[in-house]
Amino acid sequence: MFVLEWQELVAVSVAFAFVSFFINSKLGERKKVRLIQREVQAFQKRLVEATKKNDEAELKKLEEEQKQVMSKMQEMLLLPFKPLIVILPLFFIVLALVEVYFNGFLIQLPIALHLNEIFSLHILQNSVYGPRGFFILTTAVISLIVEMVYLKVEGKFNSGKGGF
Repeated sequence: MFVLEWQELVAVSVAFAFVSFFINSKLGERKKVRLIQREVQAFQKRLVEATKKNDEAELKKLEEEQKQVMSKMQEMLLLPFKPLIVILPLFFIVLALVEVYFNGFLIQLPIALHLNEIFSLHILQNSVYGPRGFFILTTAVISLIVEMVYLKVEGKFNSGKGGF
């Protein structure tokens, strides 16, 4: 079977999207982030209620807890960046390999997502992409699709509507 060059590049993008999703799900500690989010939301709710009631004892107690909550919030903000330590070098390696292996590849697409087109709002026009641009574009789209499917499946699984 004859495989076109753009199909090979899409296959590389799909593979990279799944590898980066796997790395992100293992190193990103999504469950821990969600747990911290719930704790912070509960703390904020208690703080709002205590402020409305003007409950000095509860406010003093919450003030003591605030340092712990702030450290957890800081941890929650840093957790999603851990996978980037692995994904970014891998991305640049794959990007360099794509540039070498698909040298001379050009494809014209009906959308222009180069920075100068986005800033000038000329998105709906034909644009030519090389291997690097096409890889980045397809990887971004495929990664979004993988994430949406995962969240949909996870939501059904967690709500008991679906099962594996």
